[in-house]
Amino acid sequence: QRDSANELARVRDEEAAKLRRSEGERTRLQDLLSEQHSSAAAGAVAERDRLDAARGECAAIKAELHGIALEKASAQEEAARRLRRAEEAEERLQATLSELHT
Repeated sequence: QRDSANELARVRDEEAAKLRRSEGERTRLQDLLSEQHSSAAAGAVAERDRLDAARGECAAIKAELHGIALEKASAQEEAARRLRRAEEAEERLQATLSELHT
């Protein structure tokens, strides 16, 4: 009977030790999961910030390109006006020279 009680106590101690190891492992795994969760969340935030910055840069570049396109169109219009004025001046010069020779 004493041996049975000792055996029962030994089995209980072994089961309690297994339970403590299992609880310790569970705690370790929960901590690891929590760390990985935090790391993944931080990575997602960093990626979102990077994408937001890239979108902002794209918007700024598009605005700059639009401004350049407007400037180009304005410069082309000005060049066309100057070309017309030069052609008109050339015609007036030719007319004046023709009058001088007649």
